[in-house]
Amino acid sequence: MLQLLAHGAVNVHASDRDGRTALFLAAKGGYLTSVALILSQGADPQRIDRFGRTSMHYAVQEGHERVVSLLMQNGCDPQLPDSNDMTPIRLAVKARNDAVVEMMLCAIANIDSPALLVAAVEYNNEWAVRRALRHVSPNIRHKGTIPLLLSTKPKIIKVLLCDPRIDPNGRTVLIHAARNGLWSVVNLLVAKDGLDIHKIDNNGQSASDYAANMNLNRIENALSNYPLRRSQLRYTWGQQTGRRGHLHLLRRPSSAMYLT
Repeated sequence: MLQLLAHGAVNVHASDRDGRTALFLAAKGGYLTSVALILSQGADPQRIDRFGRTSMHYAVQEGHERVVSLLMQNGCDPQLPDSNDMTPIRLAVKARNDAVVEMMLCAIANIDSPALLVAAVEYNNEWAVRRALRHVSPNIRHKGTIPLLLSTKPKIIKVLLCDPRIDPNGRTVLIHAARNGLWSVVNLLVAKDGLDIHKIDNNGQSASDYAANMNLNRIENALSNYPLRRSQLRYTWGQQTGRRGHLHLLRRPSSAMYLT
């Protein structure tokens, strides 16, 4: 095959019924020399098959780092999505091939950092989460949500929460942790200043409500022991009391409602 390629006896543009050319087969097999020869004869590194995938998708999938590097050097885009919106860099994150991810990050001028962070969180790739946070805030919104709401893995959520830029009240993060029984995450959240433990979701439920309904005693205790300033406690107590229908308590003299 190499001799045929070297003498130009192979049509590098011919494809099978799935739209895959010799470049796809060589890249998937990890045949670096063949990939180089095929590219030298004018094969398009950005060509896609009927699934919207480039040869790089297959090289990443099979873990062929040197082939991936060569394809990038010849103009193949690691952020090009296939028909399922899967990019080569996302595949590398999913496979935990951190060397390939790093190589891509060094080569890409305009990295889609929000998409990278979301992929890292979804696939529980702690290294990739930390790497993505160098380029993007943990509070970014991507397709209607934020990274903290995409994971139920405490180790990933802890990485996000330890970032000094994190907003602990963003998009009911505490409720997400309580609903999923993430005690360690709740514990981290209640250690942060300015946390609103009475924030409610679209169902009118707070983190405490979910913890109580699910008999999550440790979480309920952590929330009930959260230190609130007196003024904040008076306000939130009145808010919760009114919401739960105990309006007669709110009509008592203010001196009787003073909490110590």
